[in-house]
Amino acid sequence: MNITLSDHTAQIINDQVSSGSYQSAEEVVSSAIELLLESLMRQEIDKGIDEGLADVKAGRYTEISRDTVGAYAASLFQPSVQ
Repeated sequence: MNITLSDHTAQIINDQVSSGSYQSAEEVVSSAIELLLESLMRQEIDKGIDEGLADVKAGRYTEISRDTVGAYAASLFQPSVQ
């Protein structure tokens, strides 16, 4: 795959390789992609947390205790009656 980089982006990559932080331009780009993927994953996790908190605030949750967790877990695996 070939891509065209802006002069500014190319300079950042060259600076990172020149400084010895990375062995090659490919390594810089791979590292940047990994950081992007981590950021996207973090955003999805944050979204899930926000949805969960909204559910709790709206009363959409089931309270379970040490005494009821076994029965609750078993109920999750029972076929639903339709």
